Amino acid sequence: MLTISNPGVLYSTNPSTVSTFLDELANDWRRSSKLVRDWCEHRTTFASDVHRIARRLQSRGSEQRLKQIAASDVPVPLSVCAPAVEAYICWTGGYVKPFLDRLAKHLPASRYRLIPMYSMSTETIETRSYFCGEDVAFFPIAPGVLYEFSDDSETLLNAAQLEPGKHYAMVVSDVYGLRRYQTDDLFLCRRKVNGLPDLVFVRRRSLAYSFTGEKVTAEHLSAVFEQLRELYPALVADKFLTCVPSQPADAIPHYQMLVIGGQRTQSCHELLAARCDELLSEINCEYKSKRASGRLGPVRSIGLGTKEFAEAVSHDGNWETQFKFLPLTLIL
Repeated sequence: MLTISNPGVLYSTNPSTVSTFLDELANDWRRSSKLVRDWCEHRTTFASDVHRIARRLQSRGSEQRLKQIAASDVPVPLSVCAPAVEAYICWTGGYVKPFLDRLAKHLPASRYRLIPMYSMSTETIETRSYFCGEDVAFFPIAPGVLYEFSDDSETLLNAAQLEPGKHYAMVVSDVYGLRRYQTDDLFLCRRKVNGLPDLVFVRRRSLAYSFTGEKVTAEHLSAVFEQLRELYPALVADKFLTCVPSQPADAIPHYQMLVIGGQRTQSCHELLAARCDELLSEINCEYKSKRASGRLGPVRSIGLGTKEFAEAVSHDGNWETQFKFLPLTLIL
């Protein structure tokens, strides 16, 4: 469909969607391109509805591009499959940097423009984008929504009271304030534009877990993972890292680090797990104390493919539509 239609812009809310798709094209070309080969070689076997859809999507030069893909035994770059693509739109906040980095390898900035998506939750729109030339700002101005914000003092503030350079948690409700929702989304007020705060999503505020009082948070793990990326770029630079609390019946409770996006040797995982355990102990004194007392076991590490991880966190084989890749994943 991408090759036939040749769009100008790619869009997905989560960059992992496009990143995983392009990774699969590069790593499993024969399987990923099989439908194109079947279409070129056995077109008459396809249902009439498929032919009708293909005709409606058809763009100039699509037939030649399909034949080039079908004849190739090596991955064909997006610039050949869909040469009209000039930009891609996705979420850039929170913990998606590993996927953005992987996307940048497939979609280099010299050719493709990344357009950041505004922040929105499932309950309401959190920010709306405002474009002025090449500049983009994100304002809390959705109609029918009352925006309030809390700082470290937990005092509720309105949008006009926010100060550039400070972080705020967003609280949303209807215009009468009768249905209030604490989003727990933390925003940086980057600047003020005509009195409105330009908000950049930073992270979830209250994502934490505790077996025995250690209170490991997403912020702790984000800091640890960032250090691991600096220390071992060849092992984890373009991989997604998440941590899962684990309490098997025959072992001491511990945290398990998942390296998603590629398999590594056992020695690599032992190295990563040991260093993760050390760094987490440096950041969280309660975790260090619980490790020393034996109430918590050491961090363990395993590697998973993206599909394997999806199956691990799915329910009855179905992927949760609202699942988000986070540094701390609670799938007990």
